[in-house]
Amino acid sequence: MAESYRGRLLVAQPGMEDPNFARTVVLIVEHNADGTLGVVLNRPSMVAVDDVLEDWSAVAGEPPVVFVGGPVQPEVGICLARFVATDDVTLERVVGEYAIADLSRPPSEQGIMADARFFSGYSGWETAQLEWELALDSWFIVEATDADLNTRHPADLWRTVLRRQEASLAFYADFPDDPGSN
Repeated sequence: MAESYRGRLLVAQPGMEDPNFARTVVLIVEHNADGTLGVVLNRPSMVAVDDVLEDWSAVAGEPPVVFVGGPVQPEVGICLARFVATDDVTLERVVGEYAIADLSRPPSEQGIMADARFFSGYSGWETAQLEWELALDSWFIVEATDADLNTRHPADLWRTVLRRQEASLAFYADFPDDPGSN
């Protein structure tokens, strides 16, 4: 494996046909020789955080809902939170101030956190599968920012991320949802 894409974004190419990933922005949480794990940042569900994780609602970001992290193991919960202060020296940041929070422990035991995003399920790729998809031009890979994780408008994230790229990628932000209708 040449480089790790941990902490970067996968942005689906406009022609992505897989309904699980069409127009998605995926944050890569882990990428190593064993494979890749990420969460979709722009698929909010209708499930309120308060309905399933009552103790965590005070640290939830806006909108305070559970996001569909991907098609793999929807029963698995993942939380990415902005850690403002913590005594945990083993805490590994994924991007900026964001790291994975331990949902099995109360948030008050993990330091001061805010803008938490909760995901049901995840997106996963076996060893070299992501590299193969990148070689097929299924994804753009770009830098992530804290703002990508705490956007109040997740439905706009695909276009927002593309618009801030260099001209050759920014062009895709205005690609129509259905090119055949133009």
